[in-house]
Amino acid sequence: MEMLELILANHRQPNDPFSPQLLMAIFWEEGYFTNRKQQKGSAIGFGQTEPAELPKLTTQRARDKGYDVPGVSSTTRELSDAPAVAAPSCLLLYMFHSSQAATRDGKITAALHGYAGVDFKGPSALTREDRLRIIGNWLACERELKKLPFSVFTIVNYPGKLAQLEQRYMDALRLAKPFVRDYEFSQSPLVRFRDLLFPRNWFMPGLSAPVSGAAAASAGSSAPAGRSTGEHFLVVAGPGERLARVTRGDVVVRQAPNGGLPHAARIRSSLATPDDFFFEGVMAERGAPGLYAEVESRGRQPIARRIANHSGRVAGNMIVLRPSAPAASAAERFGEATDAELRQQRTGLVARITRSDLSWHEVPLQEGFRILVSWPILKDDFFVPVTAGESLEMARRFDVFPLSRAVMDQAYNVANRLTFRNERRPGHGRDSCRSRSDQTSASPIPRGK
Repeated sequence: MEMLELILANHRQPNDPFSPQLLMAIFWEEGYFTNRKQQKGSAIGFGQTEPAELPKLTTQRARDKGYDVPGVSSTTRELSDAPAVAAPSCLLLYMFHSSQAATRDGKITAALHGYAGVDFKGPSALTREDRLRIIGNWLACERELKKLPFSVFTIVNYPGKLAQLEQRYMDALRLAKPFVRDYEFSQSPLVRFRDLLFPRNWFMPGLSAPVSGAAAASAGSSAPAGRSTGEHFLVVAGPGERLARVTRGDVVVRQAPNGGLPHAARIRSSLATPDDFFFEGVMAERGAPGLYAEVESRGRQPIARRIANHSGRVAGNMIVLRPSAPAASAAERFGEATDAELRQQRTGLVARITRSDLSWHEVPLQEGFRILVSWPILKDDFFVPVTAGESLEMARRFDVFPLSRAVMDQAYNVANRLTFRNERRPGHGRDSCRSRSDQTSASPIPRGK
């Protein structure tokens, strides 16, 4: 599942004739999903890319065609996980676009031959026929993987038995390179080869149970720590998947970079850019350009977190979940106030409003008259919505006039229209999640002014 997330997040999309399933087949055949340097050679990464090939991915043509990998060179001797996926994906694209073949299928064949070194003339333990056989194994694995779920959403929501799905994945990978699926790395506790591929709760990315330290050390691999969400959530989109929209109440889970427990936060707005949030008074965390969403901040300054890139693809270390339980029980799980509690809170705020809570501003009327009108009442940091009856009762209590429609109409009629370059979009940002502060109070005005 970790390999799936990395591939979906980093395999290159523009004009890409090479599927993510093919990349998974190559990465399995080349090194069983390990990002390492070749033992008796110079190749590096999941796809065993030769550093001498990397400068081809840094040219202007590479940038124009969408297969560039910044920061690599012929002297690169190690790749982190993301570029270790992007480099072979982009190298295949380079060979595809460089081919002189007349057809698309011919270009694909030429790229695969080039990547596998079919026409390599130097000393090698592999013959031309061996390399052609390897390509055939890649393609056979790719065909079988395309028959299986190959996204976070389809895997998490798979309706069949997960044990059978595990077997089918291993059957497909075996076509690329055989392995003993029940090979034992440790006996106490028992950890087999299949356990490294499919640790407990493997179908919930970023939340699967870790393999024991001894077994992980033996295999040269480890799984992230965490726990399953059970049946309370549905997956909206996982790493590398396209995210059309989020709704208030969705949960974003971000894997800790140091391997600790994942961090979850509830989403409180729709997706927008950091600039949009700036004009809403919400600070966006520092990060790459893309689409952000405001998340719960535990009483601190509101903050927007990067969820996806500009294309709407979820960041590589994140997954977006949606509560499957009714809204009321979901609110209780998140510790939010219920509707009844909010009504009780509003009633208490209205009862504690005093004349000192009224603040005034001047409104010009026709014929040169002026009148003082109170701002919406702010009590305990809440703009308090009131009914017409409550407004009339407060006007009598404070010896002022209730706000009339005629005054409101005049305030609107004499207003000047201002156009802002960054206009607020419907349903975006704080407007869509702070309904209490968006209510206009029916505030009174002083008698005789």
